[in-house]
Amino acid sequence: VGDHGEFLAGQPAQEFLRVAQRRRRGDEHRARAVPGARALQAIKHNASLLWRRDEARHVSHLRGLFQSLAIEAVLDVGANRGRYIELLRVGVGYGGRIIAFEPIPECAKMIRAQMRYDQRIALFEMALGAENATRTLHVTRHDAMSSVYAPLQRGLNRLGALNEVTRQIDTTVRTLDSLQEEMFPDGAPKGLFLKIDTQGSDLDVLAGAEKLLSRIAGLQIEIPFTPIYKDIPPASAYLSRLEASGFALTGIFPVHSLDDHRIIDVDAVFRRVDIA
Repeated sequence: VGDHGEFLAGQPAQEFLRVAQRRRRGDEHRARAVPGARALQAIKHNASLLWRRDEARHVSHLRGLFQSLAIEAVLDVGANRGRYIELLRVGVGYGGRIIAFEPIPECAKMIRAQMRYDQRIALFEMALGAENATRTLHVTRHDAMSSVYAPLQRGLNRLGALNEVTRQIDTTVRTLDSLQEEMFPDGAPKGLFLKIDTQGSDLDVLAGAEKLLSRIAGLQIEIPFTPIYKDIPPASAYLSRLEASGFALTGIFPVHSLDDHRIIDVDAVFRRVDIA
C-alpha cells in the first residue's frame, strides 16, 4: 500500500512468516489435547486460523480497500495472538501503525514478541466496550473464542470443546473514546481503519467510540448469524448500526459454520460513504 509496501522487502516480513509457521505448529499441538473424536476437527480448525476460508479473497479485498482509503493506522480490537497483524503485514502488505487491544495475558505476551521486531505496533492490554469498567472474561480452550459473554454450547458440533470455558479472569474494559488522547496525542489520522473481533462485544465497542467513529474511514467487524454466546444482538442490529453511522458494506467473508452448513459468523468489511 504505497510506501508501506516496502515493509515486505525487509527482514520483518520474513520474521512474521517464521512466527506464523511456529504458531500453526503450536495450534496443532494444543488441539491434540482436546478430548475424544473432536481432536481431528480441532487440529484442522486451529491450523486454518491464520489463513481462513476465503482468506485469499479477503486479503485481496483489504489490500484494495486500504489503498483506496489511504489507511494510515489500524485499531486491532481483539488482537488475540496477533494473527490479524500477520495478515496485514504479510498478506495485505500494510506497513503502517497498528494499535492492538488484547485482554488475555498469554496472548498479549505474543504480541509483545512481535513488537520486538516491529516498532510500529502498540499494545493496550485490556478489553474495549461501551463504558469504562471491570468485567469477567470467559477464557475458552481455544483462546480466540474467549468473550465477556458466556458461550453457548448447544448445537456447536464443529466448535465443540474449543468453545469450552477453562477459566475466568477479571479484565479492565475501556472505551475507545476514553483512550483517544493516549492513542493519538496529535489527533487521529484521517485514514483510520477499525477491526473488531471480540466474540460478542463488537457493538459495545462501537457504542464506546461515538466520537472516534467519525474519523474511521473503514472497518471490519465480526457479525454473528448463529448465536454462540448468550445475550448478544442479532446480525440485523450490526447492519442497522453501521448503516446509521454512515458505513456501506464492501465485503463478507465466512469464518465458522455448523455441520449442517449454517453460517455461525462472518467478517464483514465496511467503508465510510462520505469519503471520496
